[in-house]
Formats: sequence, structure tokens, C-alpha cells
Amino acid sequence: MRSSFFCRSTRLRRFAILLGTIGLLPINAALAMDPDRALSQYIRDRWEKSRGFVGGQVYGITQTRDGYLWIATEKGIVRFDGLRFSLFEPLQPTATTDTAALNVLPDPEGGLLTWLRRAALMRLRNGIFESVLNIPGPPEPQVSATGSGNDGAIFIADRGQGLLVWRAEHLETVLPREALPRAFVTAIAETPDGVIWLGTGNAGLVRVQAGHANLVPEVPLNQINCLVPDERNVLWIGTDNGILRWDGASVTRVAKEEVGRARALAMVKDHDGNVWAGTSDGLVRIDSRGAVSLEQRDPSSAVTALFEDRERNLWVGNTSGIERWRDGVFTSFASVDRVLSGGVGPVFSDTSNRVWFAPASGGLYWLRDRHVGAIRSLGDDVIYSITGDADGVLVGRQRGGITRVHPSADTFLTETFMERDGLAQNQVLAVYRTRDGAMWAGTLSRGVSRLKDGAFTTYTTTEGLASNTVTAILETADGAIWFATPNGASVKSPAGWRRYSTADGLPSNDINTVFEDSAHTVWLGTAAGLAVIHDSRVQSLKGVPALLRSSVLGLAEDPVGGLWIATTDHVVRVDRDKLLHSTLGADDVREFSAADGLLEVEAIKRQRVLTADSRGRVWLSTNGGLVMADSRRMAAAIAPALVEVEDVSADGRRVERTAPITIPPRPDRITFGFAALSLSVPDRVRFRYRLDGFDHDWSEPMGERQAGFTNLGPGTYRFRVIASNSEGLWNSAEAALPFTIAPAWSQMRSFWAVIGLMVVGGVWAGYRMRLRQLARQLDLRFEERLAERSRIARELHDTLLQSFQGALLRFRAVTYMLPDRPVDARATLENAIDQARQAIVEGRDAVQGLRSAAISNNDIAAAIATLAETLSTDNGGQSPPGCHVSVEGTPRDLPPIVQDEVYRIAGEALRNAFRHAHASRIEVEIRYDQRRFRLRVRDDGKGIDAEAARGRPYGGHYGIAGMHERAKLVGGTLSVWSELHSGTEAELTIPASVAYGKSAAV
Repeated sequence: MRSSFFCRSTRLRRFAILLGTIGLLPINAALAMDPDRALSQYIRDRWEKSRGFVGGQVYGITQTRDGYLWIATEKGIVRFDGLRFSLFEPLQPTATTDTAALNVLPDPEGGLLTWLRRAALMRLRNGIFESVLNIPGPPEPQVSATGSGNDGAIFIADRGQGLLVWRAEHLETVLPREALPRAFVTAIAETPDGVIWLGTGNAGLVRVQAGHANLVPEVPLNQINCLVPDERNVLWIGTDNGILRWDGASVTRVAKEEVGRARALAMVKDHDGNVWAGTSDGLVRIDSRGAVSLEQRDPSSAVTALFEDRERNLWVGNTSGIERWRDGVFTSFASVDRVLSGGVGPVFSDTSNRVWFAPASGGLYWLRDRHVGAIRSLGDDVIYSITGDADGVLVGRQRGGITRVHPSADTFLTETFMERDGLAQNQVLAVYRTRDGAMWAGTLSRGVSRLKDGAFTTYTTTEGLASNTVTAILETADGAIWFATPNGASVKSPAGWRRYSTADGLPSNDINTVFEDSAHTVWLGTAAGLAVIHDSRVQSLKGVPALLRSSVLGLAEDPVGGLWIATTDHVVRVDRDKLLHSTLGADDVREFSAADGLLEVEAIKRQRVLTADSRGRVWLSTNGGLVMADSRRMAAAIAPALVEVEDVSADGRRVERTAPITIPPRPDRITFGFAALSLSVPDRVRFRYRLDGFDHDWSEPMGERQAGFTNLGPGTYRFRVIASNSEGLWNSAEAALPFTIAPAWSQMRSFWAVIGLMVVGGVWAGYRMRLRQLARQLDLRFEERLAERSRIARELHDTLLQSFQGALLRFRAVTYMLPDRPVDARATLENAIDQARQAIVEGRDAVQGLRSAAISNNDIAAAIATLAETLSTDNGGQSPPGCHVSVEGTPRDLPPIVQDEVYRIAGEALRNAFRHAHASRIEVEIRYDQRRFRLRVRDDGKGIDAEAARGRPYGGHYGIAGMHERAKLVGGTLSVWSELHSGTEAELTIPASVAYGKSAAV
């Protein structure tokens, strides 16, 4: 990489400093700015305020190790990645602060050094500006010049401290101030032999060697503005009075009147050996042969800075912006001569590197070393085809048959053959000269003619030609003659004629061109794409890009294995061998466009629109003129893109890139911004990226310079990105950015450990609860079984046993009646039999658990009265007690279960009173209260035992105990009061919500 030194104007001489650097970064040997081009043939791009440049006047340009272009401007330091400008201001601007940056240099440690007009030398590293020299800076800066040494060291000329060197982050003194000339130092350079050179304001050139400074008397005492050394220890000197060349012994002035005395403001030497100088009159190029080229410029747009980057682009700084000059793949010759600016038909390069071409408008011309000549004798006749050999060229004409042109001293001689001479037709589309000296002419509609030994022979479809229209002719290495026609390809060989058509596998019968490569493979360009003939067979081409399936007009081969193809709307270079073996990849196909210097891709249909010369250059004729591509320069080392991750943001908030990078928990979207530093054609740069920890493979190539990821979980990740340069070359070095997403409290392992423990505890608790539930269910089942047994016992007691006991009493009464009252005995016996039958039914129902309602009409009082009446007739012949049933309150319907249990409790109490109490009076009281249902049964009999009254079975009697159980089943309470010889009272109380059911709220 090379940069210039900026010359200060007279007005700025007291304040400004020498700008630019020399040999800043190591670079692989490659070709730089092509010295064979005219200045007008370079591809140029310009950036001013209207295109986003924010700096103002440019003072210096350099490139850091990461590939960014840095520009010292009036407004500060500007960084450029090929697409975007970013302004850096080392000092906060105020009303009195001068933010101008007068120089930029790459720091050997990878950062950037800049000298500010009103501040000390500062270094930008990791996004932070810091002072380097710690030299107190008065309003008038002490530093007057800076420059880079051979080993990356930075030289500083300070008016107070002398000549200093900054190396490995240490400042050393090379010469004290008193050892330097008093003149103002304006430029510093170091030649490869280690000699340091100082340019001064009025004392000429100073050599610093072995600790001593000596004036060079051979150099005039002019204002020296810039110094540029070369690899031969030659020093180029830019002065107020022109450009000088010092070879160590003598001084030579650049000898051209236009630039000999011009004021040189900036200079740089590129890797092709060209010396570029910005002067007061314009931009000058001095090539390695000493040839000088000048582009005149307006003085208001003077060149103030020059720099060559790692990709060999030339950057030009002026008063309002920057320019990029670069070699395109193609060189246009439209600016050389106006005849080259219009549509061009056939093109041919002869053995003397003279390029013959025919404009579409007519005439025959040649080009060599940017000089154009014409064959005037052909006039404006349109030329359809050009071919040639060592003796000259042969052309096919629209009206004039064929003409042979051969050089003779300083002129050209022509010889024309037409129909009168035996030519089949004067309209000749294709010409060719075979190795035996014969001339072939393919005509518009009358076949092909062969001129040998002064005689013509014509071949038509009658002899085996596929069509009488012949558009191209070629002799292959085996001596066969190929003819391209609209009806297939015809081949004439010693074995006879053969035709290739779509039946043989051609994509189309319409053949435009025939070409044989260095491996003797025959290629056919058809109206529907490419075809290959190998071993007399059409070879199938697999994986051919779609852009090669259109009409192919021209084919050529370069020395490095590239096959050039011109179609109706594309110009492409492919890897020939990979195309033949169907292994063509995306990187093996290169399509050219305006960015490559190819402003027009459409060509005129002629026999040869593509040709390669002996120097490896490929010439192409287009509707926009004649262009040339130098395959040697294309094959030179190409600098890969340098990729950089510029920023990272989470949910729109920029993340500070301080290691380690930690992003807060639960980001919705993380975005990475990146750039690839390939400054030639940045629009062609492509990226591939992947996020380790999330992606399994690289992304597809893309042009966007941003990648986003959503809903990433906590953890450690590594974002990686690679890029391809403008030539499609992928870099091997990637940019990587490791980062961590912090977990939220609910995403921490400790949280999930606690959750796990809680889950385990919950499972254990659930297990224990389930065990208790199962145990409870078992207990309930046991209780249900016990309750069922108790129910059956109650049912047997209340139904079967009571019925049988009543039957026994009747049977006993019958025994007393038989002697005296047989009729009554019979009636009583029949009643006893009916009662026994009813007892059997009741027993069966009890055993089967049937709970049929004992009361059918829902009148509990009537049911109890009926039961009392029945019991009074079954009193074993004894006088029955009187029984009175009373009801208080409004009767309400009881649920069937409640009604059944109340009836059975009342029945048990009545049976006890009728059969065991020996009572004279029994009272039953039913009361429907608002809050409860109440049943009371009392008698005036002999009473019962206190234990039995409390519901405990005694003496095999379970009646009262059963009453208590029935009361409990319906949520009621049974209370029994009794004393011996004082009667018994039983009271059942049931809450209204149970006793009345849904009607309780009424």
C-alpha cells in the first residue's frame, strides 16, 4: 500500500503538516494500476457531499490493517468501508476547537495515528482516542511533518525536539533539534537502504545517516512538499517548481513541458512502478518507462492526497471529496479514437499484436499501442469477417468479395477477389486461411468457395454442405474444415462430408461460431447455447448456467484455462476444464458488467467477435465499441476481503463490545452488523455466517451486511462471518464474536434445581396423599361393608324378625282360641300365615339391599297411624294401649330416603312401646318447624335400661341402636329419655336442609 504526502499551500505553511505515508502495509506481489492504459481508461468513482462524504477538504488518506480506509479531513477523521462513511472527532467540537485532521497513519500495532491541527498526535485504538507523544501542544503546533519508516516506525519532525521516531509504543530521538537545519521540515521519507530524507521549506533536501544530517547540494533550494522513495533507493521529489528524481548522484527534472514546472502537492508510487503526482495543474502519471500522462484539472479541485490501497486502487483526495481510480477487467478504447466508440463487428489480432477491427458502419481499421490506422482502399464497405496469418489478414466484405491485406514497408497492399474471379458470391460472411495456404470464403447464399493456386472451387448443398449460407469457418488440428450454417455444422475431411445437427445432440441447428481450444476440443456456439464435439460425438454438458443457454456469438481461450463466451446479452468467463467435466461451481463462472469496465455487453453477429492475442489479452467487439481484458492481470494475486464484525445490538440497543460480551436475559432479537473490506467493487461482496450454538451450517451467500437472530436462549454463542471479495474469492480468515446471553432467574440451573426438588417433593407428597387416599378408600369400603351388615341387621330386626315375632304371637293366640273359638282361631291363623308370607318378602328385600319406600303417598303421619293400628291388633291378645298421632306445622314432603328412615325409626319406637313397655298410652308428635323436622314418640310404660336408651345393644336387642344409626344416616339426632316405671320418650331431630331437601328454602 502506498500513500502520498500532501503539500501545504503558502497560506498554510506555518500551520499545516506534511501528510501521507509510504509503504504502510506488507502486500503480496501483484499488478497495480495498468501503465498501458490511458488515464481516461481507468474506472472512476467519486464521492462528495451529495454521495455521503462528510469530511470537506481532504488532507491525507491511509488504510489500517483491518482494511478500513481512513481519511484526514477538515472536519475530522472519516472512515470508509466502500459503502458507508463514518465521521470520528477526536476532540469535542466547540466554537474555538479546530477539529481538522492533517494526517493519518496506520499504527504498527493495528490502530490509527492522526495528527490534529490543534492537538497532539493521537492514536485511535479499540474505539478510544488517546495521546501518544504527550508533547504539550501550543496553539501553533510544533510537529511539522510525519512519515512511515521501512519497519513500520513513524517519524516525527518536531520544531522543538527534533527528529523523533515512534516504534513499539516508545518515543525515541533520532536527531536533536540543534542537529537539524533551521529550515522548516515539510516531508520525511526513508529509502530501503535505511537513509532518512527530509524535505524542507527553503533549504532543499537533507540526508540523515549515521546520526548526522547533511544537505544535498545537487537538489535546488526549492520548497519541497512531498517525497516518495522506490525500491532502487531512488527518491522522487515534489516541489513548488515541478517534480524531480534523485538517484543518489544526480537530479533529473520530469521532462514534459506541461508538468515540468507545476507545483507538486502530493505523490505516491504504485506497485506497477507508476509514480502519481497531484500538481497545481492536475493529476500526473509517470510510468516505469518515463512516459508522462497528464489529466488537466481546475485549480479549485486540486489533488491534495494520493494513496494506493491493498487492492491496488488509487485514491485521490481533493478539496471536496475523494475519488477511486481502478483497473477494470476490461479496458475501453472509446476514448482513444472516436471510430472505437461505436458498434464494432469482427475483431482479429495478428502476429505483430496489431488488432484489426471493423466498425459496424463500414471500413477496416487496426489498433496498436493506442494508435489507430485505417485501410483506406476498402472505403466504407462493411466487413463481415477478418482472419489472418503471418503474411497479412484476409477479410470478407458485404459487397466486395474477399480482400487480402498485407504490410509492405510503411503501408499496406490489398488484393481483392470477386465473382468475376470465380468467387461464388460477393457477399462473404466468413473467411479463413488454412495451413496449406488455401483461402476459404463462406457466402451469404451460394455455399463456400476455396481459392488455391489461383483457382476457385465452390461447394454447396449438392456436395454435402448443410446449407448454402456459411457464417463461420475453422480448420482444426486434424486438418478437417468446419463450416457453421443455419442448418447445422458441416465438416469436410479426407473421409468426406459429415453434418452435425440436433439429431446428434446439438441444442440448435443454427450455428453462429466454431472454436477449437488448446486441447483440440471443438466448441460450437449455437442459437440455443454451447455444444462440444469430442471424438466425433456431441458431448453433453451438465450443470451449464442458464446464462449460457442463450445464443452464443463468440468464443476465445486465455492462457490460464479460461473460456470466454459472448452471448447476445452476456459476457462470461468459465473454467474450461470444469465445464467439460460438469464440475462447474458458482466460483468458476464470472459474468462481467459495467463494474468491470464493460459498459455494453451486446455484440453484432459476426464470425469472430472474440479473439485472444499472443499476450493473453482477450478482445471483444460490442455495440459500445472495442474493449480488451488482460487475463494476466486477472490471474494475478487478488487481495481477499477483510471481514469485520462492527456492532451487535439486542432489541435495538447497542451492546458494548467489552470482553466478555454479556447480553441481558431474554432478548427478543440480536442483530450483528458486519463489513467486508474489499474496496474495489464493494457491491459484489458476499457474506456467509453462522452462529455456533444455534446454526448447524453456514448461511447461503448474501449481500446484506446484517444478520439477526430471535428468541435465543441463555448460554454461550460464537458469531462467525466470512466474505468474498469483488472477484468472488472467499477469505480463509473469518471474523468471530463470542458472547453470552445471561439467564433470567427462571432460566438458571439453580432455579430449575429448586423446581426439580419441588417437583420431587410434590410427587412424594402426592404419593403419600395417594396412599392415604387409598387407605381411606379401603377404610370406607370396610365401613361400607360394615354399614351394609348393620343395615341388613336393622332390616332383619325391623322387618323379618318383627314380622316373625308378630306371627309367633298370633300362633300362640290361636292355641288359646282353638278349644273354645275355632272360627276365630281359624281367622287368626290365616292372618298369621299372611304375616309370615309378608315377613319372607321383607327378608328377601333386606338381604338384596332394596330400599323401596315404605310410604307410598308421602304422608308420614298417616303411615305411622296405620302402623300403630296394626300393632294394636297384634298385641298377643292383651288389651292394646291407646295411641294418638298429632301433627304441628304445615306438613311438607320429605325426601324418600329421609321419609323411609323416619318411618322406620317411628316404627321401632312404636313396636317397643306396644310389645315391651306395657304402656297404657302412647303419643306420637310430628312437628314441621322452619329450621328442623321433629318426631317425638313417648309412652307411660315401664321404661328401659339407661344403657339401652343411649343406643348400646344389650341382651341381644338392637332396636334402639338401629334407631340411632338410622338417625345418623340422614344427618339427624336421636335422643331417648327413660327411667324405670316412668315411661320412655324418643325424639328425632333432622335439620330442615336435609329433611325438606329443595323445598327447605321455600
